[in-house]
Amino acid sequence: LPSFFLAAVFPYALRLALTSVTESGKLAGRFYATSTLGSILGTFLSATVLIPTFGTTHILWILAALLIAFSIWNGALQKQKTVTIIALLVLASNIAFSFYPRPYLDFDSHYNRIWILDAIAQGRPTRYLSLNGHVNSGMWVDDPIVAQLYPYSDYFRLADHFHPNFERTLMLGAGAYTFPKLYQHLWPNRDLDVVEIDPKLTELSMAFFNFNPRENTQIFHEDARTFLSSTDQTYDVIISDVFTSPLEVPFQMTTTECYQLHYNHLSENGVLILNVLGNAEGDHSAFLKSQVRTAASVFDRVLVFEVEDGTKSHMKNNMVVALKSAYEPSFTNSDSTIQNMLDQLRSVDFENARLLTDDFAPANWLLRE
Repeated sequence: LPSFFLAAVFPYALRLALTSVTESGKLAGRFYATSTLGSILGTFLSATVLIPTFGTTHILWILAALLIAFSIWNGALQKQKTVTIIALLVLASNIAFSFYPRPYLDFDSHYNRIWILDAIAQGRPTRYLSLNGHVNSGMWVDDPIVAQLYPYSDYFRLADHFHPNFERTLMLGAGAYTFPKLYQHLWPNRDLDVVEIDPKLTELSMAFFNFNPRENTQIFHEDARTFLSSTDQTYDVIISDVFTSPLEVPFQMTTTECYQLHYNHLSENGVLILNVLGNAEGDHSAFLKSQVRTAASVFDRVLVFEVEDGTKSHMKNNMVVALKSAYEPSFTNSDSTIQNMLDQLRSVDFENARLLTDDFAPANWLLRE
């Protein structure tokens, strides 16, 4: 509603200023020039100065207060007491509401609007990390490291099944560092490199989600694709958890060229494990199928394990496991937890799926198909 009325300001102001048809073109040009200049300044200042300095919440309050203040000023000039009184009341309530306590912590970073909130799930205290309105990660407050609030992150342990002797792992996308915490617990003597684009998430994970990096854990605050393009390091296992939102994914991580980068940075018999949202068939299956086909164009063998979390949702988490070697893997494990994961092997018909490339990667469109 506010956007609707703000959009009406330009044509209405133009109509009020128009006094002569002969001057209409010149006047409209000036209005458009002013509007365009404001758009340019607003875009660049918001991204580089305003949001990093004030945060989106404070910016919204400031804009609202300015609009109300102009209403009061205009009402006073026009001697419209009713308008002035109403605007003053709205301004007062606006200021009062800004101090209203919220049941969550609210942060802005260069990349995300971040909420941290506590709740109760299954009778146990939980803590959630929400990025841009979508819950990204969470933990059990009474067991913040070993127990996984979202079972999909436990499926990254398949790395130990498909490459039991791995020594060095790369994880792309950390969120609240749910799996890095478990990794350090399970394999304290194995090296872990974590690439997380948003340093604010690292800071908040250490402050609120019990993440304490070990000496053999290195953190790189960089875009995952940029990191893969610049590093010379090879890994036994690469874990990718960058496709966490059902609304939008980093398209540059979905292409043949990116899978080739993964392949090049894996050691002999290396394993790539990706968390991919979608279904094997039916609605919301196009993105998963495209990722399986795109991975299969580079890797020797690609497997899909549907995460069994005991819930019914319109989109499932799937572990896409890409093996650098064409050997026939085993699907039995003495660990009952791992065996249950292996039992979730699914067949995905990707023959007619779209192969994504850097030239054409409509990943976010496919998410909705």
